[in-house]
Amino acid sequence: MQVEICASTLRDVAVAMEVGADRVELCGVWTAGGLTPSAVLVQSAVAMGMPVRALVRPREGH
Repeated sequence: MQVEICASTLRDVAVAMEVGADRVELCGVWTAGGLTPSAVLVQSAVAMGMPVRALVRPREGH
């Protein structure tokens, strides 16, 4: 079974790595129910060596 952890910060990504997650799903703006993360966050998470999936939700309400 694959373990995927939702993350919205690089600290979240680091914790996911520490606990042995297989990958993270990045999202931004939790208060809006999760939106597409910034390109910088995605690039930085990938640079940490963690497999990443990014939520694609460009605006609130969809």
